[in-house]
Amino acid sequence: MEEQGGRRWWLPILWGVLALLLVALLGGALWLVLSNQEEDRDDPGSTPSLPSASATSAAPTSASPTSAAPTSETPSSSATTTAPEEVPVPPLTGLPQATAEGLLDRLGLAHRVVYRPSELPPGTVVGTEPEAGTSVSTDDEVLLVISQARPSTGASPTTPRPTVTNTP
Repeated sequence: MEEQGGRRWWLPILWGVLALLLVALLGGALWLVLSNQEEDRDDPGSTPSLPSASATSAAPTSASPTSAAPTSETPSSSATTTAPEEVPVPPLTGLPQATAEGLLDRLGLAHRVVYRPSELPPGTVVGTEPEAGTSVSTDDEVLLVISQARPSTGASPTTPRPTVTNTP
């Protein structure tokens, strides 16, 4: 049997196999992403990861609420006696004040702001108390030390001296 007008009979089969491989690859990637998200929701002891600097403007996501079947039994333990969660203080030094406060709010940490003169630009975090990496309870307060402009003394560091010139 001759080829019809120079067409290759195997070309449609090749395109079909390539399309199936592409669909399988996309399905596998989607499965990995969804299974990763389910693991994060199922693990209550995991600590939240800090977003990168470029992700600070992203909208927060929320998990869908779950419900249990209603029962007439009383709970065996009280939910109000749980201890406060321990969270590590994130590294905030060098960040703008608004960004640092936003990160602390997301982690559920209360904070207080103190301004001190510094070499850093005004409005930049100079440090925190306790230091970054220290685990604190969500009931504790984190002290944010923010740089402020150094007060000017009004006098220049080098005082010009009058020069005396003799005119004939």
